[in-house]
Amino acid sequence: MEFAFRRSDRAIHRDSFVPGLAILVVLIVLLTAWLLWLFLFPIPLYVTSKAAHSTPDAFVIAQFPSDVIEQITIGQQGLFVPENSDTRRAMSAVDMTVVDIEPEQNTVILMVSDDVFGQHNRISEQPGEVQIAVVYQTPLGFLFESSRIHP
Repeated sequence: MEFAFRRSDRAIHRDSFVPGLAILVVLIVLLTAWLLWLFLFPIPLYVTSKAAHSTPDAFVIAQFPSDVIEQITIGQQGLFVPENSDTRRAMSAVDMTVVDIEPEQNTVILMVSDDVFGQHNRISEQPGEVQIAVVYQTPLGFLFESSRIHP
């Protein structure tokens, strides 16, 4: 004796893996992107001086604590943000390069990296803030360092 289970048969035929599989693929792509970022993409760590000013010839002189001066080397990239800049802070920042370090006075001298847009005229004789990238490290490296685990 054979019984027909029409509703059950239809449910089995309509059942598929497609929605679950699509979600699984999206999750795998997101996890892969996050792991690539965690292991491969360096993030800069900046030291900042709020005691900085520009000179008439567009050099910037910045004061740093002595322990920070040891991390700075000639040729490192930095940013000078004039004090009078408004909410467009990122647009007012000027790319700079470290050209001299005076450890006795805890002073770093920077100059405009690439003056394509005449930025030296815009920063002449202004106070501001200097940020210098001293370390480039992956997020995993920062995690290890903050948890005091070193591979």
